Amino acid sequence: MTRRDEGCGDGLVAAAEQHLRAVATLVRHHGRAILERFDITPPQFDALLVLMRHPDLTMGELCQHLYLASSTVTDLVDRLERQQLVQRVRDPDDRRVIRLRLLPRARELMDAVLEARRAYLARVLAHLEPADRQGLLRSLERLVEAMRREGGGPPAATGPAVGAGGEAAGSTTGASAPTGDGGEGRNRSVRLAIIGGTGVYDPAILEDVREETVVTPYGRATVRIGTFRGLEVVFLARHGAGHTVPPHRINYRANIYALAALGVRRVVATAAVGSLRRALAPGHFVLVDQFLDFTKNRVATFFEGGEQGVVHVDVTEPYCPEIRARLAEAGAALGLAVTNGGVYVCTEGPRFETPAEIRMFERLGGDVVGMTSVPEVVLAREAGLCYATVAMVTNYAAGMAGQPLTHEEVLEVMAANGANLRRLILEALPALAAAPTCRCVATPAPLRIPAAQGPHPSGETQS
Repeated sequence: MTRRDEGCGDGLVAAAEQHLRAVATLVRHHGRAILERFDITPPQFDALLVLMRHPDLTMGELCQHLYLASSTVTDLVDRLERQQLVQRVRDPDDRRVIRLRLLPRARELMDAVLEARRAYLARVLAHLEPADRQGLLRSLERLVEAMRREGGGPPAATGPAVGAGGEAAGSTTGASAPTGDGGEGRNRSVRLAIIGGTGVYDPAILEDVREETVVTPYGRATVRIGTFRGLEVVFLARHGAGHTVPPHRINYRANIYALAALGVRRVVATAAVGSLRRALAPGHFVLVDQFLDFTKNRVATFFEGGEQGVVHVDVTEPYCPEIRARLAEAGAALGLAVTNGGVYVCTEGPRFETPAEIRMFERLGGDVVGMTSVPEVVLAREAGLCYATVAMVTNYAAGMAGQPLTHEEVLEVMAANGANLRRLILEALPALAAAPTCRCVATPAPLRIPAAQGPHPSGETQS
């Protein structure tokens, strides 16, 4: 018996079991209440969840996923079809095969249900002190890892990663992409990445999620990697877990370097912005194509002379036109207010802008104002990544709304429109899986990603 085992007596085990059962019961009870609010039963919800994660299943495949008899699943699908949530369609390659396809109403319903569940959990956590919330999160992470070690679920990662010194280091990995120009030598599959900005902290759209910490020459960057419809997607929370890093202290170099090291080729970034134009009302999405840089104290390049040399990267077209086109198509298909093109004015932050600054930005041709796109977009170009930003308008800029701006106002609009933002990105992701043909990748990337790195001292705050 180990020393740890000695501390786990029958009383502790019984108490842990009791509390876990109580939490599971409460979550299940409230989950059913939410489903009743949306007039959907638990079996229907389970079926829709499976079809979201595994599109175009046959009836037999759905039976296997749900562990239900075919007659039960047939009745279930009949009800979903009557509710206009699911449609039976013939396989174009084999007309004898019937596949199940989610209708747009089902996706809207699932977004609403999942949003209600997240809101419930947020209200519960709000009753705890911040220190207790952080302690709970750390304890839950350790509990999940302990359960995985005992064979209670899928492993956190596909294999031991390499940390400093080349030793196995759990979920910490070095920057392991081979050296190459323009991304040569990276994963052959086009790995996609989502950089979540304000209000977008949780990769709930992905399944089989695992967390990894990538060690770069600029510090560490923590990401979560999962799948969506068979596509591998990397999720990076720009402001850290729980929005703990302000815009002027984000370690942009570590974040972008880590994505390139993981083999990412295409990046969709989200950003909360203020509008400089009356036509771009709160809730509007802008796929920006240019920027004006008003930052002051940020390192905006990987190349600072010395061994790295000096590189003058071209940013005639800083935001990938191909990604923007796919996002615009997705927005049109979903009926969302999306404008393809706009000038992003990037300020230093964390303060909001003055009305005088806003008037200046508007006269210079700015359309939206935010605090994070620069240097992120420039570093992405140096790293050879196709990069685009979905700027979500959360408010009119200072002096336009007739009232002071607050961060709470931004979060409220983000929460109200978060489902639309997720729908937009998810609709576009499958189209972004193809190898890029845009000008972003036509020129070899100046940044070279060497083999695995150990920890490197850095004066920058890590996100």
